Amino acid sequence: MNKKTVRAVMCVFFSLFLMLCAASCSRAGLEKAVTDGELPDMIMTDASYTLGKPDRTPLRMQAGTITIYSERNRTVLETPVFTQKAKDSDEIELEGSCDRAESFDNERVTLEGNVKVLKKSDNVTIECDNLIWDDKTSSLTTDGLVSLSYKDGTKMTARGFKALLDSNTYEFDVILEGRFSDEQVSE
Repeated sequence: MNKKTVRAVMCVFFSLFLMLCAASCSRAGLEKAVTDGELPDMIMTDASYTLGKPDRTPLRMQAGTITIYSERNRTVLETPVFTQKAKDSDEIELEGSCDRAESFDNERVTLEGNVKVLKKSDNVTIECDNLIWDDKTSSLTTDGLVSLSYKDGTKMTARGFKALLDSNTYEFDVILEGRFSDEQVSE
């Protein structure tokens, strides 16, 4: 073979190698998004998602990755941060983050992994591993462990929790531990 033929063959092999590398990289991301044999309809990076109905105050989420599966009306958000404005105001009432969020009906979302929610009007931070946000009932619930920390130093750990956001009511199945601040006790 002469030099031109060798060079042409090398270029063809190099081009094929580059195409294989590119195809394997893009395919790897798709395989991660495929769950239970269901292919996603859309994968977005650094995207926004609004959860809730237009007549109520929606939960706005910003996520590193949002994957939408139309067949089951399912949306999965990776590393989301979220906010919700107060009713009748432009001020942020709730803000938080988690590792992953999943919604099936645009009215409920399950927040998973390192869930942290700050409710500004009550000066309380809610932390847990799993939390369901329900737009229809304006509530947050979990059956697992939950910790609440108030800015005044009051802390509480419980199993089972429900927050009724409209009435600022918190319910616990079992309180496991609690510490109240002096400010709270003296009132």
